[in-house]
Amino acid sequence: MCSPISVASNELARSDLEASQTVALTGTLDDLTCPELLQILNLGRKSGTLLVRSGRREATVHIRNGEVVDAVMGELKAADAVYRVLALASGEFEFSRCTDAMPRTITSSTESLVLEAARRWDEWSQFEDQIGEMNQVLRVCAGATEIIPTLDSIPKAILDLVDARRDIATIVRESGIEPEEALRVVRTLIADHVVEAWSDAQVSWAGQQVHVDPNAECSGLKIVVGVNNADRQLSAEHDPRSPQDPEGQTAEALLAG
Repeated sequence: MCSPISVASNELARSDLEASQTVALTGTLDDLTCPELLQILNLGRKSGTLLVRSGRREATVHIRNGEVVDAVMGELKAADAVYRVLALASGEFEFSRCTDAMPRTITSSTESLVLEAARRWDEWSQFEDQIGEMNQVLRVCAGATEIIPTLDSIPKAILDLVDARRDIATIVRESGIEPEEALRVVRTLIADHVVEAWSDAQVSWAGQQVHVDPNAECSGLKIVVGVNNADRQLSAEHDPRSPQDPEGQTAEALLAG
């Protein structure tokens, strides 16, 4: 007969084992691309939740018996969210096993979703060669604050990729949206003064000429600029799309001045 202590120890060990088995697969998209990952889960007929993080973006993909049944990524849902996930080039993933019933909002098979994402990528590659504006870097306009909440889900999804570092080609490609539709949305956002072209610029800061490099390191919400051939750092409390100097003046205000 087992003592109460032995029984309790066995139960604790079993619960620890079950907890450790909940997360079945983790890694980076350098190890496995999203298409490869979904195909592996499909072949193994796995059920659970796939969490993908790429920078500030996070996606949740629900899988039942290897088939994708639902997905959410920011403003995008269902198949549109899956196409965005499949377009990610970098990030981390975590797959947790789960046998709970999940509602199905996606009727296409996993194989069909992967093939459609590949088709869009090929179409975009051909599309990109025909258009000369694709290397323009975009940033959010300073006066777009009131417009952004009124946008639909797809424009918001496009806007989420505008960071003063990505060019139009990268934004359209990573959006996972049909290339022609994504480009139409980008052009509309430009026409409505929600986003604008952004490049190296000379601006006035504290009475001096400042060189702003949009490709400067922004991971710490900090942008490096040159002041009279000397490096100087402008701290930012918010998104690097609207950097601020130490006295609270925005880069957009500097450019306007």
